[in-house]
Amino acid sequence: MLGSLALGIFNSWLRWPELLAVSQGRVGLVLATQLFTLILLSALYLWISRGRSVVGKWIAITLFVLGVPFSILAHFQTGMSPIGLIFLGQTIASLIALGLLFSRSARLWFKGDWEYSGVFD
Repeated sequence: MLGSLALGIFNSWLRWPELLAVSQGRVGLVLATQLFTLILLSALYLWISRGRSVVGKWIAITLFVLGVPFSILAHFQTGMSPIGLIFLGQTIASLIALGLLFSRSARLWFKGDWEYSGVFD
């Protein structure tokens, strides 16, 4: 999910002139919207990853499903340009990350039944 956020930040940087045009040149509005979104999603991902929140997981999935039509529209508007490919990559990265929340180990982890037994014990 962090990779998806990083792609989103990079994409916003590439789309800066377009974002300013849509907001009629209100830089503060664009920055506030971008910052609000970044903080909200970061807090949600921390809630899921550190708080083992199943509610947070379903909120993230709901936001993703609601955002898919916008991602598809943005991809069609931008085509195979770098911005369009970043949109596509961001959507795929989010889909994979959210899909991993349904793995067996993730389900056990959410229940608190899973202990890390990796190389760095």
